[in-house]
Amino acid sequence: MLLLSRKQCVPTAQPRARPGRRAARIVAFKSDEEIKDWRVKQMADLARTFYSALWSKGDFSQADILLDSGFVHRDLCSASTWGLAPAAAREARDRSRSGASTPTGMAVGPRAFKALLEEHRSMYPDYWVEVEDLAASDTHRLFVSWVGHGTQMEAATGDSSAAGGGASASLHNNTVRGVDIVTFTLDRSKIQEINVFRQLTTDERHDVEQKLAPNPLEMRLARLHWETPQGKSGRK
Repeated sequence: MLLLSRKQCVPTAQPRARPGRRAARIVAFKSDEEIKDWRVKQMADLARTFYSALWSKGDFSQADILLDSGFVHRDLCSASTWGLAPAAAREARDRSRSGASTPTGMAVGPRAFKALLEEHRSMYPDYWVEVEDLAASDTHRLFVSWVGHGTQMEAATGDSSAAGGGASASLHNNTVRGVDIVTFTLDRSKIQEINVFRQLTTDERHDVEQKLAPNPLEMRLARLHWETPQGKSGRK
């Protein structure tokens, strides 16, 4: 007679893959590493040109070559909308859809992105971006890790933090790190969308503090220990 153990009699449930979904596959490269897949290399070369020509050199003519006509740039960590009233945020979004530069951190179309870039480089004339690492999840999307440096030589538009309400440059040297999700067109000839996740600059952090706490409260801590008559420390 064949005896079965309890473990053998109990069926085990096997995990099933969710239909239409697949596990994410990330392949990472150093900036100076040779990429063998021609599709990934095509995206990497286009991304490097984007950061070098537009952000570092300010060559605005490259925008129409590198960017799709429906290009969208979202700075998801922009400090410009912190403390912005809902009505003002809606108005800014409407201006963005019309192709104008907005304070929301989003630009739609190459023309709006060039206006955003021109404003940024007027504040930081020596701005420079270095691509550190690249990662590909498929043949149409890259994750780009970068670091940017720049000295603020001109105050941001609408900055009234200076004494007397006038705007003045901070002259701070800012170092910012971020990761961008870059999506390309189907033939990988142009950039279709960029979502930016980054640190705030020193100037942006100061601006956020001014918006969220224009009159900071002074806090004083109560004394928690006292001396007993015997000279021993006590606790209140």
